[in-house]
Amino acid sequence: IATASEEQSAVIEEVNQNLLTVDSLAAGTVQHADVTDSVTMELARALAGVTIEMQQFRFEQDEQIVFQQAKTAHLAWKARLRNFLDGKEHLSQEQAVSHHHCDLGKWYYGTGMERFGQMAEFKAIEQPHEQIHRLIQQVIALRGSGDEARAESVCNEVSVLSGHIVERIETLANALK
Repeated sequence: IATASEEQSAVIEEVNQNLLTVDSLAAGTVQHADVTDSVTMELARALAGVTIEMQQFRFEQDEQIVFQQAKTAHLAWKARLRNFLDGKEHLSQEQAVSHHHCDLGKWYYGTGMERFGQMAEFKAIEQPHEQIHRLIQQVIALRGSGDEARAESVCNEVSVLSGHIVERIETLANALK
């Protein structure tokens, strides 16, 4: 009995050590995921900043590059909203600026309007872009009031609408090819 008891103790100790190893590896994986997420957000912000800088120089840019920049600016904001809901970033109603003042809006009502304002494909971007800003403001308000479930639901609507906006930008790009 003493031998069996010692063997059981040794097995239990080995299981405990294995559990500690698994726990340590899991914690390391979470830490690496957080670092990856942080670096991704830094790159998205840097890219958005470079985009703004490039537009200030007013180079004659190839339209396809302009459209890619517009999509990138839009998708960077979508990532910010996801991080906000995941508790990794703070957003206020003030940061959820109007559809005229975000990066995509600045392009749309500035260079975009000058170059493509007469095209139906261009005009088709405006309504969903306005709507997505209203939904983003709603997500921020819902999360602020503690209604996480509804905030997630509205965020899903933002994702769907985001896809439509990107499709419309691509439709405009294709119309100019």
